[in-house]
Amino acid sequence: MYLMKKEDYIILPLSALSIIGIIVLLFSTRSGIGISPDSATYIGVSRNVLTGKGLILPFGSEATPMTHYPPLFPVVLAILGFSGGDPLNIARWFNALLFGANITLVGLAINKYTHSLCLSISGSFLMLTSVDMLGIHSMAWTEPLFIFLGVLGLLLLDTYTEDQKPLFIIISSLAIALGFLTRYIGIVLVTTGIGGIFFLCKKTYYRKFIDIVILTSISSLPIIVWVIRNLYVSGAMANRKIVFHPITLYHFRYAIDTISRLFLPETVHKIVRAIVLFVVIIALLISDIFLLIKKRKDSIRQRGEKIPYLLILFILIYTGFLIFSISFFDAHTLMDYRILSPIYVSGLILVLWMIQRLLSYTKEIPLLKSILLLTGIAFSGSYLVRGTWWIIHTSRDGQGYASKAWHHSEIIKKIRNLPSEIPIFTNLPDAVYILTGRSAFMIPDKINPESRQTNNNYLSDIDRMREHLKNKDGVLIYFNTIKRWYLPQENELKEQLQLLLIEKKTDGSIYKISH
Repeated sequence: MYLMKKEDYIILPLSALSIIGIIVLLFSTRSGIGISPDSATYIGVSRNVLTGKGLILPFGSEATPMTHYPPLFPVVLAILGFSGGDPLNIARWFNALLFGANITLVGLAINKYTHSLCLSISGSFLMLTSVDMLGIHSMAWTEPLFIFLGVLGLLLLDTYTEDQKPLFIIISSLAIALGFLTRYIGIVLVTTGIGGIFFLCKKTYYRKFIDIVILTSISSLPIIVWVIRNLYVSGAMANRKIVFHPITLYHFRYAIDTISRLFLPETVHKIVRAIVLFVVIIALLISDIFLLIKKRKDSIRQRGEKIPYLLILFILIYTGFLIFSISFFDAHTLMDYRILSPIYVSGLILVLWMIQRLLSYTKEIPLLKSILLLTGIAFSGSYLVRGTWWIIHTSRDGQGYASKAWHHSEIIKKIRNLPSEIPIFTNLPDAVYILTGRSAFMIPDKINPESRQTNNNYLSDIDRMREHLKNKDGVLIYFNTIKRWYLPQENELKEQLQLLLIEKKTDGSIYKISH
């Protein structure tokens, strides 16, 4: 008869939290998975793969290959859709399962570094009730898959640095390779892996070099093939230009505001939240320094203690690369909860590990245990209340283009009744596609949002749009519900094109070229 080991008992509560997470996600997205402009692209490309068109964008110019995003997420949706399901519905179930998997994975990671059942369950519970984690998993985004593959890859690599079993570095490299195929910032996983092998493996430099070659080759080969494909079909590696536009204070303020919401509700003033955030960071740093001095003084190291060096390295490299990317590739990127979600997961594991170290000294400082316990209860209670409110609100109203407001859009209803042969130009082609199934063209932009450079071809692009609208008897539809600062305003287009108003609704207007 098999008897469960002590460490096996962690699986039972983590599995329960995982199942609850899946149910919660499915309930929250009962009106459909949340859809953003990126989501519309993923879903549309996946549908094109299913219909044999390949990795082609679903709106804009015809037969435009997808290069701005790596291919794994839409390809996975397409593979799962071969049984007959629509990628839009498949994405909902897929991300719900990923939510459950990530809840369990975080708990196992915390258990690996702390050997604490209580902290492992706490970490999984905070994943389950975090508004940010609920938010990214309830949207048709790539972050849930990236988090799963990234954390899995780093944990397996960490295991390899301890056990030196070749199987672990191979599986780790494969997970990192898939993470890189999910998001371009997956290069951070490769870089972290290289640093981990170099600094953590107890091998000769020659053996470290061999391991680095193995990891780099396996994890980078798929994305190299993808980049070569991009160069062949579009002449660019990833539809991005290298232009220096240094990161601004606004980006950092946005990041502080995003991170501070992890500790206090958004209803608390941002300055108060920022102060609390810095106090928490300083307290953790002081505590960790105290522990280092104490252990060095007493010549103590806890038996079997594992330090999450790889996660620390990942957070540092991810942050550095994000600053570099904003400064050179995409100034439009904001340090919001979506972009910072991998740091949240890594940081959660790291913070609970630091708490475990503090708990090891509660006998010497009895008050410390009471403080940590009360703080943990208050923190978990806050997460539970905020998470519950989010679940109720989201299940009722939906998110993004899956929200009730968009499903009741008057302009969208009008578009559905337009003849299929009429071309459409609009400021929201992603919304038109995902809500009506029709392809639409984007209005020419005045400024490139990523490089912040002026579009020197703007006037000629406007002329081409005018001719297209005129010759094909097309319509220009301008939504007033979402503002895209890099596009011309509605009044500006009316003057430039001499537009004739056909329909005016509360959420936008439909125009034609006046002959």
